[in-house]
Amino acid sequence: IIVLLTAIIGSLSLMQYLGYLLQKLDSFHMHFVGSKVHIAVRRSLHKTERLRD
Repeated sequence: IIVLLTAIIGSLSLMQYLGYLLQKLDSFHMHFVGSKVHIAVRRSLHKTERLRD
């Protein structure tokens, strides 16, 4: 029973660690994608401003 408990606790902490890693990766990925989108939006805005003039 004790071995089973330690195995469950170990798997839980492993899952938490994996989830934490995924969160870190996801936030970094979102930041990267967000900056790309931001640049693209700014470029398109500049283009529309030029078209207006």
